[in-house]
Amino acid sequence: MKNINSNLPGTIDLEDVKLSLLMYADDMVLFSKSPESLKAMLKDVENYCNTRGLKINVAKSKAMVFENGRHIVGSILNFCSEIWALHPATDIELIYTRFLRSILCVKKSTNLAALYGELCRVPLSIYRKYNMVKYWGKNAFT
Repeated sequence: MKNINSNLPGTIDLEDVKLSLLMYADDMVLFSKSPESLKAMLKDVENYCNTRGLKINVAKSKAMVFENGRHIVGSILNFCSEIWALHPATDIELIYTRFLRSILCVKKSTNLAALYGELCRVPLSIYRKYNMVKYWGKNAFT
C-alpha cells in the first residue's frame, strides 16, 4: 500500500516510527490524529482499490476515536494474535513501549517495570498468550 500518504500532518509519530497503517490478511487499520488526514488516507485507499478492482465492505468497517491517550493501542497491535501469539514480536513490543513512554514523556532508559506499573499495563506478549489460550480453548470444544 505504498499509495497511502504517510506524510500527512495527522499521522501518529512514535519517535522514529511513523504509524499510519497496519495490515493483516484482508484487514486494515488506519491511524490518524485528525479527521482531515484520515479522510485523505481513506481517499488513497479508495483510489488504490478502484484501480485494482477491489471493494471495501462498508458494513464491516468501523471508526474508533481515541482521545487524550486514554485508550492504548495494544488491542490494535495484537490484532489476530490468537493465531501468532507464540511469535516474540519484538518490533510490536518496541512500538508499544515507545507509545507508553510518549504518554508519560519519559526517557528511553526508563525501566520497563516502572513504565508498565505507572500505566497499569503489562507487556503485550501476555495479552497475546491470553488471547491464544482463550481462542483455542473455546474452539477445541466446539
